[in-house]
Amino acid sequence: MGSGAWVVTMTVLAAIASLVPDISNDVRIAASVILVLLGIAAVSALRREREESQRQYGDVVQRLDELKNLPPAKASSEDRLQAIAAIPLTSLKHKAISLSDDILRFLVVRQAGEPPLPRPATWHEDADAMTRYSGETRNVYSQKFGSKVIATYNMLSDAGLRDSELDRFYEHPTNPIGMRIVAERIGALAERLPDV
Repeated sequence: MGSGAWVVTMTVLAAIASLVPDISNDVRIAASVILVLLGIAAVSALRREREESQRQYGDVVQRLDELKNLPPAKASSEDRLQAIAAIPLTSLKHKAISLSDDILRFLVVRQAGEPPLPRPATWHEDADAMTRYSGETRNVYSQKFGSKVIATYNMLSDAGLRDSELDRFYEHPTNPIGMRIVAERIGALAERLPDV
């Protein structure tokens, strides 16, 4: 478990402890103080992990861009494959898992804000609201994750990792179910990469 995940876990436990009804005020105040301190530590740890992840991901994407721009006379397809194989898989693993987590968190937030199911009295308005919300979810997903998913998919493929469901959905998931499949499959493939 990374330092950010540990701090988040402890923050959740402190939050739960502060809400328990059968504890004294002193314990509740102590739990609240711990909660605030852990929250600050969590934000700091997650920020450091994200910055490192973005730096590593940028290095990988830059290396792939360099490989794509090599003229055929300078690098055979075998040379390109060897260069791709030299990309640090730990960077790819970390970034793919992070992307998977980000997509799943995005879906949880979107699901929490979904409009209610259509009711008989307001069927058309409710159905329109659901359609609009679904369209917004697709648009936000596409803007936030579309290019990252495709780049990660390509890097996983170059590393020899494929998944038939991911193959079907990665370019254009049409709803949250497809987006969840993309996130879960990317995470599952990333877990198969070696730890170094």
